[in-house]
Amino acid sequence: MKLLIIGNSDLVNRKILPAAKKVSKIKSIDIASKSLKKINNQNLDNLYEDYKIGLSKSDADTVYVSLPNSMHYEYSIRALNYGKNVIVDKPAIIEPWQLEKLYLLAKKNNLAISMSCVFNYHKAWEKFKNISLNDSQQGVLSASFTIPKLPKKNIRMSNRLSGGAINDMGIYASSVGYLFWEKKAKSIKVNISRENNLTVGFTVLSNYGNGRDFIGYFGFNKIYTNKVQFSNSKFITEYKRVFSPPVDFTTSITKRTKNDTKDYFVGEDDSFKNYFVKLINQMEVSKASVRNEFKKMNSEYLKILQ
Repeated sequence: MKLLIIGNSDLVNRKILPAAKKVSKIKSIDIASKSLKKINNQNLDNLYEDYKIGLSKSDADTVYVSLPNSMHYEYSIRALNYGKNVIVDKPAIIEPWQLEKLYLLAKKNNLAISMSCVFNYHKAWEKFKNISLNDSQQGVLSASFTIPKLPKKNIRMSNRLSGGAINDMGIYASSVGYLFWEKKAKSIKVNISRENNLTVGFTVLSNYGNGRDFIGYFGFNKIYTNKVQFSNSKFITEYKRVFSPPVDFTTSITKRTKNDTKDYFVGEDDSFKNYFVKLINQMEVSKASVRNEFKKMNSEYLKILQ
């Protein structure tokens, strides 16, 4: 893979770029940014001072779109029209109609498209699932991801740039149950909190059938929480820092029963690196499977978005 990153976001510098450099199958990395002066890294192949110039001049076969939410669809479409595979930050779509447009264009051009929602690529996610589901799939899955109120200048607080809690965290709410039970939700109910016409928090209640329920709270208006739990009549399991954990965070999972508490040590991991490795391997086998997973995950997200 040759990679062109469009945008020099905080996420690019903290997680995407360091992870990409660890992947041996990524042979070159270009960046297109309107703030080239802020790029201090010398181990990049090409730098472009304009997004469109980068798309036209880079020989990268894959584009990673890491721009404000309002620009994700536009530059995903542009990259697909240039014959490049697309990786796009969450949310890949802002409007429901955008999903089919992206999917059909990628299919027409025989390209892969993927959204980088990566929490499930941490090795602790499969461990959490295995510990939780080894007795029964029935129970209540709950998740919370909340952060304190953000400054007004933060792009996530901008309606113009398609900020808001649902655009930022909605994919977590729609995918946790989908990835945990590997089932589509039968029903989803969403309750939204707004301030100044911006979604700052939302609760989700989803049913996956046969005694499987999900409850979630997400937002920018509470103290920091970041965890997922599964509970039934026999036990409760808890996994902290499930969403966007630092690569040096020592992860563990706790399981409590009536008579016992046990901690399962998992350790450190790099979700973005694992995501890149699996995506590249999957693309080498079948770009159609990458497209189809993109559509399935975003179809679940549409149930919240709508």
